[in-house]
Amino acid sequence: MSCGDGATVRNLTEGTTKCPGKSGFMNDDVTYTVRFYLDFVVQMSIVIFGISSNIVNIVIFVKTGLEDSVTISFLALAISDLGFSVFFLLMRIFGILSNVYKLGPTVSMGTISYLLFWYMNLFFDISVLVTTFTAVEKCCCVAIPLLFKNVFTRFRTVITLVVIYLAVLVTYIPTFSSHGLKLKFDPVRNHSRYVYANRSYTMLVFDIYTVFNRMVIPFVSQVAVLFCMVVLTIKLQVATKKRREMTSEQSCEVNESNDRKNKEKVLGKGKNRLSRKEWRVVQAVNLVAGIFVASNLPEIVISFCALYYPEFSDFGRYKNLYRVVTSLQDLITVTSAAVNIFVYLGYNSKYRQEFLRSIGPTEIDKT
Repeated sequence: MSCGDGATVRNLTEGTTKCPGKSGFMNDDVTYTVRFYLDFVVQMSIVIFGISSNIVNIVIFVKTGLEDSVTISFLALAISDLGFSVFFLLMRIFGILSNVYKLGPTVSMGTISYLLFWYMNLFFDISVLVTTFTAVEKCCCVAIPLLFKNVFTRFRTVITLVVIYLAVLVTYIPTFSSHGLKLKFDPVRNHSRYVYANRSYTMLVFDIYTVFNRMVIPFVSQVAVLFCMVVLTIKLQVATKKRREMTSEQSCEVNESNDRKNKEKVLGKGKNRLSRKEWRVVQAVNLVAGIFVASNLPEIVISFCALYYPEFSDFGRYKNLYRVVTSLQDLITVTSAAVNIFVYLGYNSKYRQEFLRSIGPTEIDKT
């Protein structure tokens, strides 16, 4: 999610409000209409699909047995993507209750939506780091297999993922403790209600959060994942070339029934060659990393533009353009958290078989 300081975040997450006037390239009427359809129609539909797809991912990965470190990493990514999608949906629902139905006699629905934003971003940052770890892990194992063959074991992978979850949670403790709800008497309604409350150091915490969580982590992760993608792409090209050469040489010598077995055997020879299974795993990791890069790059650009050009912010001259751009970025983010299921179906045979078996009996089961 793209955000600036705490005030910017609050205005964004409490919902889209309509007011007269013009700011920058877009007037408020156009901004309201565009953001309404993006935030409450398109994003909500994709988020609901993302919740369903990630629940399916978790169930299928558990059923497959979690036999390797990459599968464990994909499971951790599915859990964090699910957490992100659930809190995103709740944030939007409370925003609708506040801005459309004007609910909140006891507690402001917009304030709850704003507070949920931080829990959503917690899971988003976990997904960023889990994706980075998965890409680095596979890059090391493919580029220098003899050195890293026994480094990324199942146990070490689990420990690393647990540390990532806990470390991100620790970075959010100052944010969670710096603001919240408090009971306050409302003389207009003549009863007490919960309202938003912050502390004297809240804005300092938000500034640190913006720099570290919205700039440093995404930028460092982007560079690391891009480097890993380049290495994995080169390895895939080499493996594809060897696969074609091997197929051409064996086309006149190997009959059809033994062709697959001989391919696996030949491709598995040598320290620089990938087996068929490893080749597909590298493809899956590379695609997941590519989805991350495509969704993470706009956030980095928006964050740095808002930092170095304050007019492009939630309260600057181009605030309407900024709000539409951040809504588009939100759309990209929720989409990236929902589409990994298609990568797993296309490039993970065990996942695909278990998925089809869960839908209904397959030909293998019938025999």
